Amino acid sequence: MPVGFLGDYMSDILPFEEIKKISFTKRPVSIGADMRPLYKISEILLIIKYTGWGEKASLLKIQFINWLLNNTEELNKIISLTKRDEKHIFSFMHMDPIVNLALDYAIGSELLEINANSLFQLTSKGEKYFNYIENEDVFKTEKEKLKNIGKKISESFINKLEM
Repeated sequence: MPVGFLGDYMSDILPFEEIKKISFTKRPVSIGADMRPLYKISEILLIIKYTGWGEKASLLKIQFINWLLNNTEELNKIISLTKRDEKHIFSFMHMDPIVNLALDYAIGSELLEINANSLFQLTSKGEKYFNYIENEDVFKTEKEKLKNIGKKISESFINKLEM
């Protein structure tokens, strides 16, 4: 592709020479609750407390459970697989970048820490926040799904999954 090709192409389509003024209007942008770091931090604390062996979880497990919370069909398949000890091949699993961002914020806010085995665990401040959200009338659906998952999905189970 010759240098300046795209510029020449764009000038044929858009008459830049005729544009005298460009203005922007700032408008409010609605961000869904599940994209907000505090919401995701709360979900992560619930994931670790409800599903983590010894109340600890790896990044992969947190991502996997987060994905299952948003994918009821796969959640049901996984729960039945844990009962039968079968393998399941996933064609797709979404790794949510908001989870990674929320983990960073949670560590920075001293709600979580990473232990020597690279597992996430709640700090005393995280325990207080977990107790608060546990006792409030929030995250009903997530709590129900996480209670259903319980400790059935271990780190070794996740490591055996083929994705």
